Amino acid sequence: MTLAMQNIQAMVNCIRDAMVANQDYLIELDQALGDGDLGLSMTKGFTEAAKAINESESADIGRVLVQAGMAFNNAAPSTMGTLMATAFIRAGKSVAGKQTIDLGDLVDMGEAAVKGIMERGKAKVGEKTILDALVPAMEALKASNEAGEAYAPAFEKAYAASQAGLEATKDMMAEHGRARYYREKAIGKQDPGATVAMLVVKALREYFASLDG
Repeated sequence: MTLAMQNIQAMVNCIRDAMVANQDYLIELDQALGDGDLGLSMTKGFTEAAKAINESESADIGRVLVQAGMAFNNAAPSTMGTLMATAFIRAGKSVAGKQTIDLGDLVDMGEAAVKGIMERGKAKVGEKTILDALVPAMEALKASNEAGEAYAPAFEKAYAASQAGLEATKDMMAEHGRARYYREKAIGKQDPGATVAMLVVKALREYFASLDG
């Protein structure tokens, strides 16, 4: 099964809805380690990204994702907003010119997004960031693709990996952002950015499960 623009629209709409539903939860998490604006910035960012995709008349998935990234950046000019905008833009560039994509393309998009986040945020796995949930999810998705699995089971495994990665952030000391000032006090608290990654993967898992059903 290949995915076209309507699938991309639905996927981003699902992520937007997840951010709206979890806005207060993200605010609460971020207040413990940051400035508390994460829920608002993710809601604004994904809402505008979804709007850009939904209103686009282009069938070029890569181009539209880049536009969504720019819309995200304008709507949420924060540290996490910039990282998510970068993820959209890098993902879009990896499938430039394509009107349909498959699971292998989603893996390429995810890997491009991860690389962009690493470069822009100057972070790596193990530093209590979004990467700690996102990278395990992408590794699981890549393994599923190589095994020839369908979308639904692939994203089920990716979601489980993101959950495990998120849980692991509780034992980490923050190295980036405002959270790094908490040092040992950050131990025991899950990373808000990694929570965003988990929610993204969860939304995609639910979308593909609905297609399967």
